Amino acid sequence: MKKQYLLLSLLCLAAFIPACDKDESDYPSYISFATVAVPAQSSRNYYFVLDDGATVYPSDKDRIMYNANGKNGNRAVIYYNFLASSVPGFDHNIALYDVVDITSKEIVMADNAGSLLTLGDSPVGIDEARISGDWLDICCYYPAQNATSSAENRISLVDNRTVQPPTEMPQGYTYLELRLKTNGETSPLNIRRSCISYRLGEYGSASTGGKGLYLKVVPPDGEPTYLQLDYDLKTE
Repeated sequence: MKKQYLLLSLLCLAAFIPACDKDESDYPSYISFATVAVPAQSSRNYYFVLDDGATVYPSDKDRIMYNANGKNGNRAVIYYNFLASSVPGFDHNIALYDVVDITSKEIVMADNAGSLLTLGDSPVGIDEARISGDWLDICCYYPAQNATSSAENRISLVDNRTVQPPTEMPQGYTYLELRLKTNGETSPLNIRRSCISYRLGEYGSASTGGKGLYLKVVPPDGEPTYLQLDYDLKTE
């Protein structure tokens, strides 16, 4: 579970600030992608499900103030240490240092030109992408209106049914496109980066019976490229 990814590097600074304020020797040793789970009866008793299916309960969460309301099923990066004591009903008990919410979205299907138009076709590139469990985590970059604007809510992963997949796509893969709908003029001098998690659902290996995903990406600085991503069968 102790893994480092390029996706996490964009989030590390924010995560360590709370720990440093309290005690310079009090650092989390583990960083993981996880899904937030919020029981219906109490948002205070939230817990997390790791990509391998293990459940972790943060019995020690005094270091942060995390509001889990409305976040059930969403994606996050958690920073934590394991505790020796156990909590009934959970695989692990942890001390939670920080939670960084990640924009969590569904894959969109477009079967006509009108629906495709609403999703945009502006350039958006990928720094890194990984499939883990039922999620595709993408770290992307794109030209923005200014240095602080962000477009997570306008970046879609699209099942484009209006075109045929590329002839060079290997058998057993599902064709998808990463698309950005701009909101006004953008500048190539203002390159923004975002992390987004897409729930695979019917596009996962259990539903498709295939080998993985084949992504079309049109980066701001180049021609269309195709990214072949294999399913992470170890965590499915």
